[in-house]
Amino acid sequence: KAWEKGLGSVGIFLEDDEKKSFSLVGRLADRKVLSSVEQSGLLSAAEKAGLTLTKVENLKLLSTAEKLGVLALVEDAFAKDGATISSYSIPFLLGAIASLVLIPTDNAAVATVHWAATGVCLAGFTALFAGGFVIKSLQEDD
Repeated sequence: KAWEKGLGSVGIFLEDDEKKSFSLVGRLADRKVLSSVEQSGLLSAAEKAGLTLTKVENLKLLSTAEKLGVLALVEDAFAKDGATISSYSIPFLLGAIASLVLIPTDNAAVATVHWAATGVCLAGFTALFAGGFVIKSLQEDD
């Protein structure tokens, strides 16, 4: 069904109801992201820092992430529109501004809470805002 009859017999198209299939690994391969990571030396730098695949296996990082639902969260994030994820950053920006304006800095303990709350909100804002753009760029057709 491509459209519905709306108020006043106007056709409303249901384009947003169709979900486009999206393969993260396929998109990364198309954009040659993994080759770029290899050529940039990030993998060698991680290995020199002591982070190897064997160490990741021994620490059970991937299984822990799966048990905590992190992998499902990432999968769900890539299924959403990047602009929607970027829009989730707005409350964090407002929270950072509110913490700067509303929390006083009268003594050291309150000042610590002031700057910690601002930092957490700004980190959340930055992660969601930038993450939305990255996801959107990976979802776009070339």
